[in-house]
Amino acid sequence: TFNQKTAEVKVVNEKKKSKPFIGINGGIGAGINYEKGFYTYTDSYNYEYYEYYEYYDDYYAYLPVSVGVDFAFPIGSVFALGPYASLGSEVSSFNVGLGALAMFRFKNECAIMVGEGLNIITDYGLGNSYRLGFKFKKRLYLLGEVNTSSFIYNDQHLHIEQYNVSFLIHVGFKLN
Repeated sequence: TFNQKTAEVKVVNEKKKSKPFIGINGGIGAGINYEKGFYTYTDSYNYEYYEYYEYYDDYYAYLPVSVGVDFAFPIGSVFALGPYASLGSEVSSFNVGLGALAMFRFKNECAIMVGEGLNIITDYGLGNSYRLGFKFKKRLYLLGEVNTSSFIYNDQHLHIEQYNVSFLIHVGFKLN
């Protein structure tokens, strides 16, 4: 605006419209699988039947990897909320991660990212996914993710319990 009496020019700041966040990421990490169980079998000797149990207990480490997309739509000037999805390999199977992502945005275009959802491993059960990250001023963001899953199988001759925990570091890039 221009004031004719004082010859001053005032600049009026226009508010920038918040854009949705759209990003892609890739992650790699470390995980551990713990498996325990037993199986039974019967044997006969002189027409008498005996039932035997064999127990086992084992764990091993594995290398989980994933790629994913992240979305967050503005709700006000500070908060954004949206879904995330990822595909990858965990334990020795295919996995899918689906969840909600919240962003707490700062005026300097940085943001704290928090997410929670489901971790689905095709052969090893269902679990949770927890994410915590930071979006830098430019397009780069980092996420730490903890995934869990468990699977229990029980029938007449076999009982299996499996538990998985993994930790991944994701490097992401904002697309818009």
